[in-house]
Amino acid sequence: MPRRSALTWTKTMLRDLAAWLTRKPVTHPGAHHAIRHSADSRTIIWSITAADLVASVLVGAMVPAAYRPLHLAWGVVSVVLTVGFCAMTARTPHLIDDHTLYLRTGPFAPWRSRSTRSRPYEPRTA
Repeated sequence: MPRRSALTWTKTMLRDLAAWLTRKPVTHPGAHHAIRHSADSRTIIWSITAADLVASVLVGAMVPAAYRPLHLAWGVVSVVLTVGFCAMTARTPHLIDDHTLYLRTGPFAPWRSRSTRSRPYEPRTA
């Protein structure tokens, strides 16, 4: 399976980030059952982003005035990438249909597994 280029990855991330920020509903192709994932990872990433913002403000006070615009640009890019990663994982749930499992992780290429079982996939309810 070919890898995504950096430009394709960035376009996908920005599209998912814009859709997530405007609260557009997630659409699923076909009649698939969606399974959300990565909630724990997103929580950790949000925590790291918050700590990064606090550290960025503190370090920004120590950066010479000539380099503050560069430091601000770095901080903005850092926040956009981390929040974009969260948006990509939130907007690409795993999908299940009768005989296929699609593992979609957002920033990485999806993986498809076909079942040869006689019974269709059924989501497990706890």
